[in-house]
Amino acid sequence: MDNTIVALGSFMVMAAVPLTAILTHHQRKMAMIIHGNGGSSEQMQRLAKLEHEIAELRHIVAQQAITLDDVNNLNRRLLEKQAEAGSIQNRLQT
Repeated sequence: MDNTIVALGSFMVMAAVPLTAILTHHQRKMAMIIHGNGGSSEQMQRLAKLEHEIAELRHIVAQQAITLDDVNNLNRRLLEKQAEAGSIQNRLQT
């Protein structure tokens, strides 16, 4: 029983050292990313370019949505005019 406890304890210590090193390295990397020291200037330029492209795409999508709304409104008005003209013709024929 005592040997088992010693074996388990030594295994846990041997496993804890690499895990602690991995977690510390990861924590250091995340801190660098959060505080802005982790990105090179090339990466920052790429990020800025992508953000600009996303803004352009959002603008284009908004313009297209407005255009589609306008087209739908025009179609609705045209159908209403056609229905009105059809009802006038029906009244005239009767």
